[in-house]
Amino acid sequence: MNLHEINQRLEQLTANPSREAVFDLSFALLNWMNIEPVTDSKPQLLAPQTQKLKDYLFPAPKTVQAQLYRLSAEKENIRVRFAVLKKIKKEYISQLVDNDPGLGSYQAFMKNLDPSVTTHFIPSQPYFIHFITTPDYNQLMLVFNLGDQKRIVSFRKRFTQTQYNKIIHKWEGIGKKPKPEISEILWKSLDIKEVNKEFYKLIKERFDALLGILSASNTPILKQERGEIITKQFAVRLIGRYIYCWFLKEKGIIPESLLSSEKIRQTEKFYQTTLLPLFFKTLNTKVQDRTLSADAIHAPFRNIPYLNGGLFDESEEDKFFETLEPEDWLLPFVEILESFDFTVDESNSQYQQVAVDPEMLGRIFENL
Repeated sequence: MNLHEINQRLEQLTANPSREAVFDLSFALLNWMNIEPVTDSKPQLLAPQTQKLKDYLFPAPKTVQAQLYRLSAEKENIRVRFAVLKKIKKEYISQLVDNDPGLGSYQAFMKNLDPSVTTHFIPSQPYFIHFITTPDYNQLMLVFNLGDQKRIVSFRKRFTQTQYNKIIHKWEGIGKKPKPEISEILWKSLDIKEVNKEFYKLIKERFDALLGILSASNTPILKQERGEIITKQFAVRLIGRYIYCWFLKEKGIIPESLLSSEKIRQTEKFYQTTLLPLFFKTLNTKVQDRTLSADAIHAPFRNIPYLNGGLFDESEEDKFFETLEPEDWLLPFVEILESFDFTVDESNSQYQQVAVDPEMLGRIFENL
């Protein structure tokens, strides 16, 4: 089993979401990590230790038992549990990870310790990893914890560049390592700082490329004293607006298809016909005041709400570049967004999802 084959299983899960496909991807990851699976790779049903967790778990088809399983063999250093949660919520994940294994987990001995500190003995309890999905069966989340601190990575559609090149490579064969080494490798592999650093670097490169395009456009404003400032403001706002819309897409407020690279390829003058109407005639216009046509092009806009935040106000610099056709720049920019995982939950010291979170918007506006 190699990463390319595992990635194919993830793509198959996206194309045909199912309980069986999620299990198939899970056992492929166990193989990569050299964790022996349960006999015949048949998930072993477990009984939740708390009523609250039972309430949070989605019942299995036919049997209606709460879906909590063990995927790893009994005596493995890493014990892998698989849960189908009704919703992906911090409270649900905490109940599963913190309370259910309880003092039976290796991580329980690591509470309130710095991640770099190792205890002078190795407890006999297994190291727990939690695999989580939802009743949609269209994604797989892995949760690692160190005491009550959690780091989470989500696999959807296909591995992102960061997941493929910088995270999962470090997990190869980890199942046979000593528990302190397992803990250190897994914890460090999910350092969100590396994800944010890589994302900002790529966005900065696209920002510089956009400035180059705008400077070569011979727009009259470039000849004015404030031309350089206005050009930079326009570039920052365009990037910020698109990324903000990307987060709205994650929340289900904007249809995913409306912002995709495939949409750009299929739409002539995407910036003029789709993006500007989305920004100014939709997000910045009250529903009762909208003048969008009822044709197929604007159909996806109908259920998008009005946002009164100022970000989508049509500004002075927008008018200077209203005839811009930046599709050749937009396409690689959006492909970068598609290569990262995004979350609308801001990370904190106790709960970190390895994904670009809303705080990145502030960094973009402040530093570009």
